[in-house]
Amino acid sequence: MKLRALTAHIPAFDQDAVADVVWKLQKVEDEIVWTKRVALPPLPRSEPMDKVVELADLNKEVLFSIVHLDSKDPRVTEVPKALEPENAYASILVRRLDDVDKLSKLLAEIEPEKASRLSLTFSDYFVVTPYFPSGTGDVALPSLSASVLYVSEFDRNQEVQALAKADELAKIYAGNLGLKYLGLDVSLSPWKEESVGRVIEQLSGRKLFEPSHLSTVFEINQRVFKAAVLAKVNALGFSEVMLPVAEDDVLTQRVSEGSLRLRDLISLSFVCVAGLDMIAVRADRDLLASLIKAMYAVYYVKRRPVGMRVIPTPGGDVVLKKFGRVVETQM
Repeated sequence: MKLRALTAHIPAFDQDAVADVVWKLQKVEDEIVWTKRVALPPLPRSEPMDKVVELADLNKEVLFSIVHLDSKDPRVTEVPKALEPENAYASILVRRLDDVDKLSKLLAEIEPEKASRLSLTFSDYFVVTPYFPSGTGDVALPSLSASVLYVSEFDRNQEVQALAKADELAKIYAGNLGLKYLGLDVSLSPWKEESVGRVIEQLSGRKLFEPSHLSTVFEINQRVFKAAVLAKVNALGFSEVMLPVAEDDVLTQRVSEGSLRLRDLISLSFVCVAGLDMIAVRADRDLLASLIKAMYAVYYVKRRPVGMRVIPTPGGDVVLKKFGRVVETQM
């Protein structure tokens, strides 16, 4: 088990306050903490985007979720510029479908590396989660949250113990950092060989994808919810099964084989998966617009935050520095 993200949520664009938190995060050197992160609040009109982005220069080893805009904001078209620093992340809040054309154009034209650090968040409000790019600092006080990599423990039916231990450690870090503790995003998320796709296949006894996997994912989520209750964890953010294709070896393999397709991932999102995540798709505006509409429909039905992070490709696979080869997902 690892703390996948230890995330400080800062409610204001105060350089001194952000620098202080970054300095404190630097002191956390425990191996159990995988990444250290800072999430900033939605960007008000009074804050120049270029000045805010400079905060990412405070420490290149800390990840910054730094620009969060409503899709109605005219500065949405400038978001790619905000992603020049490789440790900068951004999200766009989609409350309605008025801006599909603008968003599909943005996604079709953004560079793949930057696209891996940009999400559309379908929700009525900005999300407070340690997961980037969607995680924001939309909080009242400087706070701390964490996410957990616990696929191996889930395999061994030790998810309650893993979440309880993670919660205990995160509370200690919050106290040491002088931050209010918010809780854990208990999402079951993968990293490469620690595959959620493999968990689904083992529990179902079937190779991805078949319609029966919808019930399997639903059952996994029930286990996650139950574990959070038994561990007495305050669950926040998405707190659902996550299927980021480029981060999961089995999902990547199934996409490569053609047995797992876009339509399958969309259907899974209806049964409590956090959205379309880290998938390579053709940089076709009509296709991207249809995906945005589909994810909005999922959000409207679920009434829970849903994310979308896609990597545009002119056709074929894409190679990213952090993730390696990302296989194009077919419709």
